[in-house]
Amino acid sequence: MNRYEFARSLLFWIRGSVCINDFLIDLELTHCFFVFPIGKHREQIPLDTVSSVGLDMSYNPQMAFMALLGIIAGGFILFMGYWIGLLSVFCGSLFILAGIETVVSIHKSGTKITFGVPFFERGKIKEMTAMLENAVFRYRQKELTGADRIVEAIKER
Repeated sequence: MNRYEFARSLLFWIRGSVCINDFLIDLELTHCFFVFPIGKHREQIPLDTVSSVGLDMSYNPQMAFMALLGIIAGGFILFMGYWIGLLSVFCGSLFILAGIETVVSIHKSGTKITFGVPFFERGKIKEMTAMLENAVFRYRQKELTGADRIVEAIKER
């Protein structure tokens, strides 16, 4: 059984996890609104229902909007109070970074499950998707091997 834990936003303590074993994928994801946690999603996916696993890089436009607001507000506030304006510009810059996401998609039984993680978790997520693809492949091989045994037993009779 392989367990992968990863951050779900720039606030690194907001975590998600994927656990992969020989028959099941166990997802536990924290949903975020911008960078704030708003709920949890838990799902168990049998490997026989998974048709493909994908990995993409994208930019979240909500974060770009928040970054723009933060930077503009910081520019105006900078004239009134240096530290508050500097903090606002810094938060706007963090929102720019928070918008860069690595998106994982799992196709199962005609539906698509997607979730994004911040850019700094890309290496861990690439390893996880490779493990998912490998687990699906091994499961399919076991299915074929079992079917081949049945066909061979029928031929022998």
